Amino acid sequence: MNRPKLEPVQDVKQRRDAALAQLVGSIPYIRHLGVNFDPRGGELTANMPFSESLIGHPFLPAIHGGATGAFMHITAFMEHVWSTVWVHIAYLRPAAPAFERG
Repeated sequence: MNRPKLEPVQDVKQRRDAALAQLVGSIPYIRHLGVNFDPRGGELTANMPFSESLIGHPFLPAIHGGATGAFMHITAFMEHVWSTVWVHIAYLRPAAPAFERG
């Protein structure tokens, strides 16, 4: 019986990371705010690093509410798109080593 060869976990992660980078890079507003994403485990974690350009109240200083709202919108959007595009749990896939000896 010919069984399909399982794709090594490292290859799956590389494809996942490349797809995420392409998706994030295609949205200028995400790039403008400097938002980045980190897929760890089964979760997509978002981060918006501090930038002087995000300050809305210079006397506090506090990040502008619009930037915070945009960050929340971006994270909700990306979670929806990412969970739709990248199905990362293969319940029916058999357990296999992370590498195959050839």
